[in-house]
Amino acid sequence: MTGDGGGANWWRKIRRFATAVRAGLGLRAANAPANGRNDANEVVWIEPSGLAQRLKREIAPIIVDVRGADEFQGELGHLADARNIALPELLGRVEELAPYKDHDLVLVCHTQMRSAQAARLLDAAGFHNVAVLRGGMVEWRRQGLPVAPRPRV
Repeated sequence: MTGDGGGANWWRKIRRFATAVRAGLGLRAANAPANGRNDANEVVWIEPSGLAQRLKREIAPIIVDVRGADEFQGELGHLADARNIALPELLGRVEELAPYKDHDLVLVCHTQMRSAQAARLLDAAGFHNVAVLRGGMVEWRRQGLPVAPRPRV
């Protein structure tokens, strides 16, 4: 990947990400622990219906969508009030989430794979109240749950 000015930088980010994932051991699906905090190297899942209920609470979780901007604005849409930080950018932008280190964060992507990777990265960065939307936006939409209105063109 040369000539586009961003290819090499993108690959550096992916290599850094892969190194962090290798250091984080494997993925372990689990229910949320009783203390509300993730244990090291553990991915906590939240079902779409459970997230829909939590979004109605006075203090809703912070939603971080780790898909690219084109997917975020694309056909599946995105959850209302979601912050879009694409997975390859997450390491470089983790400080944007620092004010929410003690809040509940829910990570969203297309199916759940990138979100699970992002959860391990955030755990390594000291975020311990992180959950992944099981099935991602595909499952959210399959269940007919609401998305943010698409901008008018």
